[in-house]
Amino acid sequence: MDLYEKLLKEYTREYGEYAKERLDNEIKQIMHELWIKREEAIEELYRRRKREVKKENVISFEDIEAYIKHKGVYGIVYLPIDNFEKELYKLGKLLVFIEKNLGEIICILPNIGITTTSLVLGTSFQGVKGFAIVYKKRR
Repeated sequence: MDLYEKLLKEYTREYGEYAKERLDNEIKQIMHELWIKREEAIEELYRRRKREVKKENVISFEDIEAYIKHKGVYGIVYLPIDNFEKELYKLGKLLVFIEKNLGEIICILPNIGITTTSLVLGTSFQGVKGFAIVYKKRR
């Protein structure tokens, strides 16, 4: 699979039916920006996207750190928490961030399991140790 096909596959996951148009536009933009040929622009776009992946997989602001687990037409962000009651405000702030910057929130799924409280109360006690937030990406 050549680089264009790899990029098109990634863009299809992220942008759905608009993937090819968006990819071609970004390639043209790089061609004009750097005065290079199409193949070189594809290589440059591929390099740029690979550099961005590591940075883009973390949402970090104030005392909140969440992780992007999936990007596409629908995205998933995971927010780990340790103390449900004390850290619930983080969920609220993250929801506002997602609505403003990423898209419409579709659902919130709690991750239930053994938490630090389980160590005190016994492993039969389980609590919320995080949230998966599913959103629909804005175009």
